Order: sequence, then C-alpha cells, then structure tokens
Amino acid sequence: MSLAFLRWCFVVMSMLAVASGAATYWLWSQNIPVPGERPLNAWEPPKRDAASAKFEDPDSADYSESFARPVFSPTRRPFVPQPDEPIPAPESEPALMPLPEATAPDISQIVLKGVRINGEDRQALILSATKSVAQWLSLGNQIEGFEVVDIAEDRVTLQSGQQNVEIKLYASKPEN
Repeated sequence: MSLAFLRWCFVVMSMLAVASGAATYWLWSQNIPVPGERPLNAWEPPKRDAASAKFEDPDSADYSESFARPVFSPTRRPFVPQPDEPIPAPESEPALMPLPEATAPDISQIVLKGVRINGEDRQALILSATKSVAQWLSLGNQIEGFEVVDIAEDRVTLQSGQQNVEIKLYASKPEN
C-alpha cells in the first residue's frame, strides 16, 4: 500500500472518531428519560368539574329500535319472512336423455413418446389428444379405452376388447 493511501485512511478514521465522540456527547447532554423512569412533564387529562360533566350510563340507553333494524339492509326495515308456498308437483316425469352409443377408441390420437425399462419395471410415455401432458403408464394402465398389455424397447401394445394395436416409438428403426 502506498503512503498516501495510509494517510488518507488515517484522516478518515480520525474524522469518524471525532464525529462519533461528538454524537455521544450530544446524546449524553440531552435530558432523555430512562425507560421505566417517569418523564418530568407527563401528560395528565384536563380537570372537569362534576357540575359541567354529562355522564350517561351506556347500560341505561335504549337501543332496541336500532337492533331491530338490519344494519346491512338498504331499507333498514325489519325482516318479515314470506309465507311458505307449496312447490307445485311436476306435470309429467322428465324425459331421460339417451346415453351416447359406445364408439371404438381412436388409436390415431395416441402417440408413444418414450420407453423406460429398468429390469422388470417397464413404463411407456404416452401422449393422447385428451391430455395436455404425456403420462408414464405401466402394464395394465388404461388410456383412451385401451389397456397397456406389452412394453418393448421401441413399441407398446394396447388392447381394447379383441382389438390389439401396436404403436411404434419410431416410424422406422433408426440407423446406428
């Protein structure tokens, strides 16, 4: 370090020592009460004479009219319940909506994105049109009406009833 830098540091440190000493003296010279000690000029409420003071007992006031009117009602009128009217019986039974006929699952909406094989644990990453995110499925899981029956390194076999469908990971086997 240079000598000029050391002198500069000494001057700055000296100025800080003088400033902290001045601040300490100023705080010491102020008449600040110690916590727990009563200040000399404590506030006291103004004195009133008993003749001019009006004192009402809050328990003697009658608020029954105020309590009878609902606070949050726009009219502030007391609540009057409506007489019970009988609910009319339906004239006829409602017609039941026919259930849509079962359609064969659409395999064209299912895409195989990946396969994970770890020993006997086999999973397939499958994306369907109804899901926004692909999901990992194991043997026996269902997707779009199909059950996963086999998972191989590059394909998955799905079954719906008597229909077996094989979805390949790649359109053609990649060259090594």
